[in-house]
Amino acid sequence: MTPPSFMTVRIDKWLWAARFFKTRALAAQAVTGGRVHLNGARVKPGHTLKIGDQLKIGKESIEWIVDVTGVSEQRGPAREAILLYQETAQSQKKRQEESEKKRQIVAILGTAPIPGGPRPTKRERRRLCLQSQDLGGLHPPIPLLFEGSKTEVKSKSKTLGAIPQTPFFF
Repeated sequence: MTPPSFMTVRIDKWLWAARFFKTRALAAQAVTGGRVHLNGARVKPGHTLKIGDQLKIGKESIEWIVDVTGVSEQRGPAREAILLYQETAQSQKKRQEESEKKRQIVAILGTAPIPGGPRPTKRERRRLCLQSQDLGGLHPPIPLLFEGSKTEVKSKSKTLGAIPQTPFFF
């Protein structure tokens, strides 16, 4: 038996109403892209959602696992949106661990890395590798091994000479 229509809502509308996404279009795009799973299965944006379902929502580097406790087709204030779901303890713990890792990286680099932004400079990479060893090996240094003993370094105007190629850490 199917639940009454007032007890169900499209998944993209619910994600928008629960304030996981700013627009319904972004919510539908996330569902279509496979970043939202309903009860462990991939679904389409028009799939209906009911109270008691479990959602796994991935957005950027954050992942939520929530149990649906209410349905709404209208976007309301944040205080009402929080009442539509209950985040699992496992999800909360995982998000806290991820945020702690990000805080450590910010403490090492001095700034937060921007997703899809510019790569860290060589100086920032060195600082990250050296200091991460002190934090328990967040990012251990990568040995760079080269074949051969020497390599000719050439510039456009002249040869600069042979540089020995030995394994080193940066």
